[in-house]
Amino acid sequence: VGPSSRFARETVEPWAGEQAGVVILRKMASLVIVQKKKEAARRQRVAEMKRDHKRFVDEILGRWGHDGKKELEFDSLKAWLTSVNKGVEPSDDETKWVMAMANQGHTENGTTFASMERKSVLADDLEKALSAWMSYKDSCPEIEEVFKKFDPNGDKILDRAELALLLTDLNQGQEPAESEVDWVLKEADVIGQGAISKPCLAKAVSLWYTMVEDVDHPARDNSRKSLGKESLGTSAREVGGTPLPETQKAVAPSVFCGSKACTLQ
Repeated sequence: VGPSSRFARETVEPWAGEQAGVVILRKMASLVIVQKKKEAARRQRVAEMKRDHKRFVDEILGRWGHDGKKELEFDSLKAWLTSVNKGVEPSDDETKWVMAMANQGHTENGTTFASMERKSVLADDLEKALSAWMSYKDSCPEIEEVFKKFDPNGDKILDRAELALLLTDLNQGQEPAESEVDWVLKEADVIGQGAISKPCLAKAVSLWYTMVEDVDHPARDNSRKSLGKESLGTSAREVGGTPLPETQKAVAPSVFCGSKACTLQ
């Protein structure tokens, strides 16, 4: 209906136009009220989250912190993780790893710190620390299976030679280049011990597949034919490709790498 038709109708029946206007205004008013309610609910949720976070932080610092500091140093962090872990004390490597994960990308006064430069976990990073720990514990059964196979001396770390064997296994039996092993070791060893501890395993596997899938990756040795999706064959390791055949899945432990299940043979 055009404007002229509406004008003619409203001239003949002025009450109809007024009635329609009232309906529109009421609808607009209702929408405004709904939006205000939604906004108020959002503000309330944000406020509750802030209060919950403050209670979470205050409880941890009050019980495990020292001298009123807004951070947990190594021993305090280890004690807190012990309580989270139902009284089972984490290893020093596990504690260092949680600290590194919590501090990853941490910025202070415009400066970004490397993971292990800070020797404590700040109050604002406690939730990140807890999240890292819980994710690691969820992956422990798979990690243990990998270490049973590639850590024959049982020292709970994969040295460079053991890491090379693991990467060879991931690469369908083709040995990775020396430079590729060095790169994975350097990048995955976030606690600086020169080896891959259990908490660092998932990152090592994830880094390997990142390099395999990126032809232009600077760490990749493209002079070798051992790398690339063609070498992954039909398995594709469940990383951005076709899942493993069921017969292989039955005997292949998997390591959770971020949001991807990296399956080992």
